Amino acid sequence: MNEERSGEDIEVAVVYGAAHVPAIVQGLMNRYGYRPRSADWLTAADL
Repeated sequence: MNEERSGEDIEVAVVYGAAHVPAIVQGLMNRYGYRPRSADWLTAADL
């Protein structure tokens, strides 16, 4: 884990299928300490 810039605010975008998002968020939290602040759901493709 790189702590050199860990105090900086960043924005992270997760583009994936909705069923996989909870696991992605959990992984980001566990591995990097990321915490969701807000979320917007957008349809990127309607197949």
